[in-house]
Amino acid sequence: MASKSGPETCRTCHRSFKTTLNPCVADPQPENLLKRRAAGAAQCKPCFNFMMYEDPYRNMSTEERYQHCDNEENHKEYMGRLNPWEESRRRGGRRARGAGSSTAEAVNESSLETRQVMGYLWPVSLLKAHQKPVPKKLQSIPHMGKQVKGAILHEFVVGAIEVATQSAKKARITTVVADADELDRDDSSSAFASMQRSVAISSAASSIEGHDMQLKIKAKGSTDSDDEMAAILWGDSSIGGAKAAKDSDSDEDKPKNAKNKRNRTRGRDSLPNTSGGNIGGPSDLSNPAGTPSSSSLTATPSTLGGFGNPGTGNTSLSSLGSLLTLPRASKKRGNEVRELERSEQICLQAEHFKAALQDPNTKLELNKVVKLKERIQQRLTDEFTTMYMDAVRTLGPECRAAKVWDNLKDSFRLVELACDFIEALADQEATPDTLSSRARSLEEQASVKLPRSITSAICRRSAEELMQAGSYDKVIAFLDPTAQEKFPNGIAAVMPAEDPSNPSAPVSVPDDVRDFQVTCLVACLTQLFMTPVPPVTKDGTEDQKLGPKREEVLNGTIGKLNDFFKVWQSSSLCSQLTEAKNSIVDEMAKLFSLVTAAVNTTPVFKEAAACEQLEATRTGLLKVKTGVFYAAIAMSPIGSEICARVSQGVQQHRADVLLSMELESALEIAQSLKALNPESLLKTKDGEVEVVVPQQHKIVDMVSKLACFKEKASKDLQDRSVEPLTVIESKITALSSSLEVLISQRYTSKFSDSMTPLMAAMTKGALGEDSHKLYEMITCMVAYLPLGKIPLCKLLGKASGEAFERRLAVVAAFMCLLKDGFALIVKMLTKDFNEDLLSQPAVTEFYTKLQDKEARDLLANTAPFLETSFQQMLDAMQACLTSWLGQVGSTFVKFLNKLSEPDMTVEAVRITLREDVLGAFDVKAVNADEAELDWFFAFNTYIKHMGTRRVLLPGEGGESKHVHAAYICVAGALLRIAKYVMVILSHEKVCQDDKVLLFREMLHASVSAPKGSSPEWETKMSRLIGCQVVFEKLAQVTGRFDEMFDQACSITGDMDSVTAFYKAMQTVTAAAASEFIAAVGADFASMQGAVLTLYQDLTAKNDLDTIFKSDVLDKQSMLALCTDPNMQGIVLSCAKAERFLPEVASILSRMKNLKVPQWMSESTATLISALQDDVQKFHAMDGSVDKDKQTTKISMATARYVNGSMTLGQALSRDLLPGETRIGLVGRCQNILAKKGIAVEPMLLKKVSAMKGGGK
Repeated sequence: MASKSGPETCRTCHRSFKTTLNPCVADPQPENLLKRRAAGAAQCKPCFNFMMYEDPYRNMSTEERYQHCDNEENHKEYMGRLNPWEESRRRGGRRARGAGSSTAEAVNESSLETRQVMGYLWPVSLLKAHQKPVPKKLQSIPHMGKQVKGAILHEFVVGAIEVATQSAKKARITTVVADADELDRDDSSSAFASMQRSVAISSAASSIEGHDMQLKIKAKGSTDSDDEMAAILWGDSSIGGAKAAKDSDSDEDKPKNAKNKRNRTRGRDSLPNTSGGNIGGPSDLSNPAGTPSSSSLTATPSTLGGFGNPGTGNTSLSSLGSLLTLPRASKKRGNEVRELERSEQICLQAEHFKAALQDPNTKLELNKVVKLKERIQQRLTDEFTTMYMDAVRTLGPECRAAKVWDNLKDSFRLVELACDFIEALADQEATPDTLSSRARSLEEQASVKLPRSITSAICRRSAEELMQAGSYDKVIAFLDPTAQEKFPNGIAAVMPAEDPSNPSAPVSVPDDVRDFQVTCLVACLTQLFMTPVPPVTKDGTEDQKLGPKREEVLNGTIGKLNDFFKVWQSSSLCSQLTEAKNSIVDEMAKLFSLVTAAVNTTPVFKEAAACEQLEATRTGLLKVKTGVFYAAIAMSPIGSEICARVSQGVQQHRADVLLSMELESALEIAQSLKALNPESLLKTKDGEVEVVVPQQHKIVDMVSKLACFKEKASKDLQDRSVEPLTVIESKITALSSSLEVLISQRYTSKFSDSMTPLMAAMTKGALGEDSHKLYEMITCMVAYLPLGKIPLCKLLGKASGEAFERRLAVVAAFMCLLKDGFALIVKMLTKDFNEDLLSQPAVTEFYTKLQDKEARDLLANTAPFLETSFQQMLDAMQACLTSWLGQVGSTFVKFLNKLSEPDMTVEAVRITLREDVLGAFDVKAVNADEAELDWFFAFNTYIKHMGTRRVLLPGEGGESKHVHAAYICVAGALLRIAKYVMVILSHEKVCQDDKVLLFREMLHASVSAPKGSSPEWETKMSRLIGCQVVFEKLAQVTGRFDEMFDQACSITGDMDSVTAFYKAMQTVTAAAASEFIAAVGADFASMQGAVLTLYQDLTAKNDLDTIFKSDVLDKQSMLALCTDPNMQGIVLSCAKAERFLPEVASILSRMKNLKVPQWMSESTATLISALQDDVQKFHAMDGSVDKDKQTTKISMATARYVNGSMTLGQALSRDLLPGETRIGLVGRCQNILAKKGIAVEPMLLKKVSAMKGGGK
């Protein structure tokens, strides 16, 4: 451990201060050892001087330097640099200044560095020569190395000295006043600032007789060195003034310094060695303000280095270092005293804080304690540590600094422990064990006696922890004084001590302890009430995920409260508080009653008195805001839920009383009603039979009361009211059954006899002239109301009434659809059937309605005769569909026969995909709305509802066979797909046809062809892009076919031959797609290569930048560029690329929609994606020439730029034809370029703007 006087070795070079000789001296004596930087410092003087100006050490802090040198590799490197530096010092050399070294210099010149003329000095001889009055007080200025005295006037005459910005003649003497090797950086800066102030001079109007103006020089300070600086500069202590004569006294009376030696010491070594000059000494105690005493600042001339009168020429500049150091050292000692007093003040604050900790009325704030800790910590840094250790080493361990140092360490330990304790006390999540351990550490290590309120806080925290763990019996025992043995740290910890004279006497519980017990009980219960509950949504509805979780938390917490109150009621603590007549017992009883009601709702709310008592308790707890449980009840989700349940239970009880009375009234009405049967509901009026419900208003009243009872009555009341409910519901059931019978009877009696024969004739297609009669009956039946305007919902209740209304509505719905499609359906049933008839909405909706099983069941119960007629009509419509399918299937019987072949290979599919098998197919017609049958619509709307119905299909040789109707639909849809594949295969030949040229070859043929006989442009790309619509349709149809085929197989079973044909066709298409992409890719690569070659050849022969960007366009160069074959090739390439590249991108995107790997291999899909990216980049609609230059690639952006710039340049330079103007020609060119979005050289656009501006 290091001593108080500092460590035994240097922290950076690791050399011993006791054994290492001074490395900066050539032949050091044995007593000349390695010196510390300062007394008690941890670093030696050579290391400090070396690190102050050497990189990287000069930019490090002290601690960073120590840490750097602690590393073995870093220390080795450091010593390798330190040893040569010390060797240089031993040889007498000076180290080179670093980049940050500075020097303060004194300069003697014959002029003042001012910027304006301040006046003219008239010497005494000149004043007398011009008969000017000579003032009694003369002003003196140095001039040409001499002091010239006179008066300053505005006038100028020959012989006057001008005081101006610069003299006509300069003689400079530079003297080093402060050097970086001798002083600190701040010392050199301070020396320069002091000298700068000494030469400051100003002028002002003079009130002295004989002077027009007066020069003002800054007055000398009491302890500053301004006069000495002026002496160095001017050879005197002042420029002039009243004391000039006094300052020019002889130096004979002043002692001289025999040795002119520059003082190279600084810091403490330059201080006068006076008694009591160090910190903590007697002078500090007698002078608490830190002001240096006269004895400490008094110095003889010899002490000051022999600094005498500068005018004598014996002045030594080396004395300036000592002169500057003395005030600085005194100031530093004063600062140390002041810092000592500040440390004492902080220690005093720590003592006050310690007293406050022991005061129960103190409010502990963590942030203030942390600030105090930081302030103390700032007093324990290395800098202050060094200061204290220096004082202890010098004055002994009993000095003032030593006491302050010990007090600071004790204060820091106190505040550090207090911070930990207060932090735990403020943290509600901190455990009681943590709080207890930190409180114990504070008491034992800092001798702090914490008040009993802290013990109470720890006790309360422990009780809350037990409550949170669900140990309710332990919570009660923890707060019970009689359970001291089981819980010594419980309530017994805050109880007063036993009387030692009578230890057997029972200890009474003081009032403050009772209050604490109550407070802990309330806090524990409130903590349980404040259990977090998942929130409801903003609109008040329950979230589907959070709702069950919220209900679980609410029920669980209320159950825990009920368990706690059960433990409380049977505890001795409850008995003790009851005997003490504490009000908490009544409050707990009230709260327990609410919790019990919230848990067990049914038994509690049967009696009216109990309900009213609960409501009064709830209202009372919520009304008294000063109550102990107000926060728990009114401000917590659990309390709100308990109150809501209690309130709901009370309100439900009150409602049940009223609902019981309503039910009794409804029962009386039901018992008074006569028997309800169909005959009792019929009444003849004006010869017509109507449905009339007797005592309708009573039944409506009875039903409304019954509905209200079922909706609002509690489950307990409904369970107790089974008998009256059965009586009432039996009357409603009898009425409902009677109305149901009447509906069927009235439909049958009114329409069955007349409508049934006509419907049968319609089904057979033999309706003939009776069609209008049937239509009128259908119209009449749509508007017919069999029960009149009876309020069914009011008579039968909402559910039964709506069921009756649906039965009536289903009849109207069927008849309305039959009415709307009557003519078309009649036409269909007369065998006049075609595709257009199938697609009519009226026919489709009616046929779809006939497939609705639920509606058909309702129809059968409401109007049985209609159900029979509609079933016959459905069978007839399906028979017509079967016949029509046979006719349509005969049109592609060849394909059906091929499709039914057992062995279907890829080659067989290729043979089948011909026009003689599939029929003719026009590719151009694919874009238009085709008139062919939509097999997917026919299947989903009609055929799939026909089940396994078979179709008679004629064969090629006259033989007929039966196939499933679904099979015909599948074959028809597959035929359309086969035609698409046939078109694709017909274009596949182009991929391998050598007669179809690539882009480069076609471009060469077009450019080299004679004028007027260019061949028709035809490449692989231009031929293949014609299939883009086919690929689009194929991708759409195959998806719908897969869905239809799965449904058809579920009806008819597996269709193996169709599956084999379909898969073989997929294989063929995938191979063709691969060929397509390979051919398109090759042609596109040929286009890229052709454009690149043309551009390179063009730029090799023509400097495009020179042609387009020249100030004056060269007509001949532009003409040569236009006639260049490469330029013509680029122009033609631009035209063809702009035409074909968008279509290539279109066919690629449409082919990409094919399913992978069924219709296209994964490798082909990857090639399509890559080719799409290449086409987009090469087309470069949003690209520019700059992008091409950056990527060193050529795209169409560059080709368009060259084409557009050449065109605009030609418009600007070529000879005009008759009838043309330059502005008109350029305008047409610009319109074309803007329409095509072609960018041109900006220099050409500037020429166009200039030309149009001049034209105006």
